[in-house]
Amino acid sequence: VAMGIALHRIPDIRRLYGLDPLGSSPIDFDTAERVPPTNHCIAVRVTAENPDMGFKPTSGTIQELNFRSTPDVWGYFSVDSSELSIRGDIRTTVEYISVLMATEDFVKNPYRRTTQRATAFVELLGKGQFPSDRDFLIEQSVDLIYEDVKYQ
Repeated sequence: VAMGIALHRIPDIRRLYGLDPLGSSPIDFDTAERVPPTNHCIAVRVTAENPDMGFKPTSGTIQELNFRSTPDVWGYFSVDSSELSIRGDIRTTVEYISVLMATEDFVKNPYRRTTQRATAFVELLGKGQFPSDRDFLIEQSVDLIYEDVKYQ
């Protein structure tokens, strides 16, 4: 039960199991197969910082702030970055985030090892084994370069 609603009646849970979102038939969560994921979700924080100045804080007035959610985007202040507008005397990270999300590395997501590690982790647990600390370590070296400035 989530928020007083039986899990099998929550539309997003039903979609996860490939069922009619508006249906009410029970789901056997122990045996039901989940639909493989086809999308990703990210979380970012929009801040009053200037990316062109090394993300230094900015201040000023805000004349307009619009969060326009779409049917494909939901949740607590969840918006498509193209559907977010902030107008005022400040700089924010919205433009930077939009450009970052359009990069080839972000779109093609060449860093897929997390899924393989998660599968191996679950297999070990299924055998009654607990993975070692090194199995939890995921390290990826990434250079952050914006407008020819490399950030440490």
